[in-house]
Amino acid sequence: MESLALTVSLIVFPAMFGGPLALILTFLPFIKRKRIAQFLVSYLAILSIIVGGYLLILNVSRGGTLIGITGLVTGVLALMRMRSARKGS
Repeated sequence: MESLALTVSLIVFPAMFGGPLALILTFLPFIKRKRIAQFLVSYLAILSIIVGGYLLILNVSRGGTLIGITGLVTGVLALMRMRSARKGS
C-alpha cells in the first residue's frame, strides 16, 4: 500500500504544485533575464499541463479533476506569461 501511495503522489505532484509554482516564478523579475530560470519555468509548466490533462481525461473523482484543471490552467498561464515576457524584451 505504501508503494501505491507513493505512485499516486508522484502522479499528482506536478499538477498540484508544478503549475502554480511555475506561475508564481513568472512574477519574479530575474526570470526574464536568466535562461536557466526560463527553462525551469517552462519545464514545470509543460509537465503540469501534461499531467493535468491526463487527470482530466481519466474518469477520476472530483478532487482529481479539480487538481487536473488547476494544473492545466496554471501551466498554460505560466507559458503565456513567459511568451509575453520574451516578446516584450
